[in-house]
Amino acid sequence: MPLSGAARLFWGLAGLSLVLYLLRGFNVLALPGAWFMGLGLVTFFVGLLALGVSIRRRY
Repeated sequence: MPLSGAARLFWGLAGLSLVLYLLRGFNVLALPGAWFMGLGLVTFFVGLLALGVSIRRRY
């Protein structure tokens, strides 16, 4: 199943946020927690949007 552009963007953002979170866990990056919450929320809503768009295209 080929991924659409929105799905690719979502998984890219999810992977990026996971990598940043792991780096923060190892204290490589000392980024504030609020920034991560914001990134997580944005990723979540972009994922919902991508899911909605892909479902609407299919049906």
